[in-house]
Amino acid sequence: MRTQRLCFAKVCRIESPIRGNSRGWSARKVKIHELVERLAPERDAWLSRSAFFHHGDYGYFRFLVPPGLRVLDLGCGIGDLLAVLRPARGVGIDFSKRATQCARAAHLQFGFHVGDIENPQTCAQIKGPST
Repeated sequence: MRTQRLCFAKVCRIESPIRGNSRGWSARKVKIHELVERLAPERDAWLSRSAFFHHGDYGYFRFLVPPGLRVLDLGCGIGDLLAVLRPARGVGIDFSKRATQCARAAHLQFGFHVGDIENPQTCAQIKGPST
């Protein structure tokens, strides 16, 4: 999800984990997760409302990443960026189960995984290409 990708790209102050949070996430991260879980099914509608911005944004990404490469999208949301990039092999990881469900339904050609990219165990579970 684009919003999520931008939130994690910013340098933010480190917050201590909140009590009662079994994942050890900060209060800020818990709020972002709750928001993404709630809004994931509506993400396409939000993208269409701001299509002019996203068209330019995606054009810049296509300039940086030519078609046919292998792409790992961390914080992939609903998989829209992977679809635009047209990779030979695309894998997306997101901490939102609902976002990855939407991504799987819309983009069958890619692999999507639920996981926290700040947790080293998440990336260790993703298998790379065999060749």
